[in-house]
Amino acid sequence: MKASLFLAFLLFACIAFGQKDQPLTFGELQGDQYSNEYFDLILKFDTTWFTMDQEQLKAMTNAGKDLIKSKNAEFGEMLDLAMLQTVYLFGLSQYEQGAPVDYNPSFLMLAENLSNAPGVKKGEDYLFHTKNALKQTGMDYTFGEEYDEMNGFAVLSAELAYMGMKIKQHYATKVVNGYALSCILSFTDDSQQAALYEIVKSIKMK
Repeated sequence: MKASLFLAFLLFACIAFGQKDQPLTFGELQGDQYSNEYFDLILKFDTTWFTMDQEQLKAMTNAGKDLIKSKNAEFGEMLDLAMLQTVYLFGLSQYEQGAPVDYNPSFLMLAENLSNAPGVKKGEDYLFHTKNALKQTGMDYTFGEEYDEMNGFAVLSAELAYMGMKIKQHYATKVVNGYALSCILSFTDDSQQAALYEIVKSIKMK
């Protein structure tokens, strides 16, 4: 788990299997909704935002991995192993990728197979390892002292000082069907945070 990259800098998704009979898939988009049968999950989003396809997620993954390797080469190599356990399900950004803005807020949903981490029973357990992993990246992170709760997800608050900006990243996780199901919210101001929180609050699971 110490190499669990999942939350800050995405690795490219690959199909994995959990503890259900059916395989975990990327899910489906229809109108203003994303759904995933494996997790019996539906969420709603603002259609003025831009969804990311798997190629865009792959590009973000590679850029993030290269950044981490520039700070901590050994930890960066460990991320190559973590990708084998992680599926990137859904991505959303306020602006198109490459738009001329200072920062592009984003929502990312991913799932990490926990078959090799039986001690992770709940979201807080996973976020404990996440926090430790982020500390190893060599990036300038600070963290909230306690976990919050939102719509059944445990939430870790972090702030990253990077290129003169203070980027806030909130990591929301719950354990479902043998996976750590996580949402990564990245933003710089209160209005962006509010919009991203609405997505998490819209999540419905049977």
